[in-house]
Amino acid sequence: MHESNPQADAKVLANYLDQVTTILPTSEIDHRWAMRVYREHRDKRVCRSEFVVVSDSTLFLIAESPHGQVDPRPRSMLYFWNNYLWPLYTLTLYWPLPTLKELAPFRGYFVTGSKELELLLEKPTRIILLRGQKCISAVEMDLKNINPETWKHLDQTAPFECLREEIGARVFVTSCLERPKTLEQELEYGWARKLESTACEAIQYLALRVSEAKQEWQYLQSSPFAEAFGPGKNAAAELYDAFQQLFWEKHNDPTAWSQSLQKTFRAAPRHLFFIDLIMTLAWFSSKGTRRGREIASIVPGEPVTPIKLTGIAPRAATLFWDRQPLFWPLYYKELLGPGSIAMDAKRIVQNLPVYVGNIDEGDKFFNDLLAEAVTLKRWTIPPGAYVQLELGELVAAKLHEIGGEVACLLINAEGEYLRVWIDPSANVASIDGFREIASAADQQGHDSVWLEKLELAIKILLAAIIRDFWVVEERERVFGVGTRTKKGSRLQSDHNKEVVVYLPRVRYVDDVQHKADALDLVARRAHFVIGHLRKALHASETQIQIAHRYGITPPEGFTFVRPHKRGEKVQERIYRSRSALQCIQALEPISSINAKDGWFQYELNVMHWLAFNGFEVEHLAASRLGDGGVDLQAYRNNEHLLVQCKHWQKEKIGPRIIREMLGTLQTFPEGARGVIITSTYLTEGAKRLAIQNGIQFIQNVDFSNTILSKL
Repeated sequence: MHESNPQADAKVLANYLDQVTTILPTSEIDHRWAMRVYREHRDKRVCRSEFVVVSDSTLFLIAESPHGQVDPRPRSMLYFWNNYLWPLYTLTLYWPLPTLKELAPFRGYFVTGSKELELLLEKPTRIILLRGQKCISAVEMDLKNINPETWKHLDQTAPFECLREEIGARVFVTSCLERPKTLEQELEYGWARKLESTACEAIQYLALRVSEAKQEWQYLQSSPFAEAFGPGKNAAAELYDAFQQLFWEKHNDPTAWSQSLQKTFRAAPRHLFFIDLIMTLAWFSSKGTRRGREIASIVPGEPVTPIKLTGIAPRAATLFWDRQPLFWPLYYKELLGPGSIAMDAKRIVQNLPVYVGNIDEGDKFFNDLLAEAVTLKRWTIPPGAYVQLELGELVAAKLHEIGGEVACLLINAEGEYLRVWIDPSANVASIDGFREIASAADQQGHDSVWLEKLELAIKILLAAIIRDFWVVEERERVFGVGTRTKKGSRLQSDHNKEVVVYLPRVRYVDDVQHKADALDLVARRAHFVIGHLRKALHASETQIQIAHRYGITPPEGFTFVRPHKRGEKVQERIYRSRSALQCIQALEPISSINAKDGWFQYELNVMHWLAFNGFEVEHLAASRLGDGGVDLQAYRNNEHLLVQCKHWQKEKIGPRIIREMLGTLQTFPEGARGVIITSTYLTEGAKRLAIQNGIQFIQNVDFSNTILSKL
């Protein structure tokens, strides 16, 4: 938006606006009609001081005064607001009070291209101020003969491209004029500013690369979005409207659209960046966020869950949208909850560790850690496991397995987070908000190599944690266990919850670098075989079943090769007992932690018991979040069990756990059977639900006595 001084412009325009404003006798106003119209439309306003704007052949601006007596002639101010949401004019009126003060201003908003703006500029406008059942002021303003010289005081150089997000534009302008008084206003104003800055980034990006984008034009014409880029079209608005309709009227899955977009525009990267940003903005539109007061949490294949942004501290509310990465809020409810705020990108650049060493070697180390984790995986990460850190800005990491990926939340002392998605099978790590981090690094004078080392430090640290959870047979060698975290190391939404914290038996220093590691990953790299599809005339039924265990359906002409390791089994056991965390040079051993991981030991006992009963057991995160889903999969002949281990002390298993197990079963081939093994008991409601749906449960299991139940 082009900067100007509204107060100075108001003074320049004051004489003209006064000349074209006529006081009307209040007796001429049908106040009953005016009050009825006002009440019908007042809830559509973005703020209490906004006029109700109604139009037919004549434009009416109607407001309700908290005072019974005002000067009948208001003072007026007209101003143009240039922005990328929707450029608009505001007409603001101040009514002087008998006490020499003035009534808080009322404001009308008129977006460019609208019927209301056309009427405002071309025909007389009636402005009515009501109090109870009376009209206390009425004026008529006629702008059609405005002096051309006067318009020069208004910046009308509006961008042709804009989103046409009217509510966002009105909130954005209000945020420039008023201080927020409530938490909701803080969120609304921050949301509108975030939308405006991101829309500006998207539109200016394409405009600055117009010559490069022309090279993609022929490819663009064969895409589904060709019409949006046609002659005379506002591509940003066309796409924004189309995606809003897809998401909020037709309820399409945004992640499916995102994946399709990546494939469709692979050969047109400039347009891909632009369309992808506009599509994301459509998700965070006024419809999708209720003007910034909600986040629409996405779980693929399920209805969207609106999460009201409550429990946010006043300081955090001011910063919430400024820091919120505009990425798909996948599992937002499950991972973050309503009160969490993202880390400041500037502080990340200043305080997070940077990888020290050769970048190519660091990349290989990261890839090898994940390759071993996938190939030798035997265990899962406890759902929502906290790992305590003391590394620069970071004090904890919180991890969730979701299908084949791991969602990692790096947390600082204020309980703020940085979310990183790790896909171990694909050797991919994606940092939410990385664009903002890159911009902060550039502002602080860091080059692209430094930024790559910052990203690599985060990736290596998280890959080492994942590998140790998945591979190490004696977890007590790697982690101690506690039930409390240091002050501030939890997410805001976890402050009232009891959580298990894993305490690494190493101390973090300043930087991250790997040394000649005891895992011997370089020598063993060739022996890791990650699960993959292989061409074949026919896939056997067994191979299809194995693929389903890993969440894969082989297409026609392919079979699935499961992850495995080639080489000496004895050697494999040696490496399973070693910690990847201790292979990072910045770590020092700690020997004072003695607590044991009861959850892991209980799961280990269940695994041994299943194996004793003739089952082949695998640890795969079959549930989305590992919570209420599956810890173990067991196979015996044609039997396929999905086993949930619940090592709880006192709390009973309720119906929610049964329902979540039922949801997980639906994602597996027919014939899979659910089993819950718990150290506590099920409630009567949970028992009934389990029996009705064929879920077997074994209660009060502590493994000190023989288990008499049969599977």
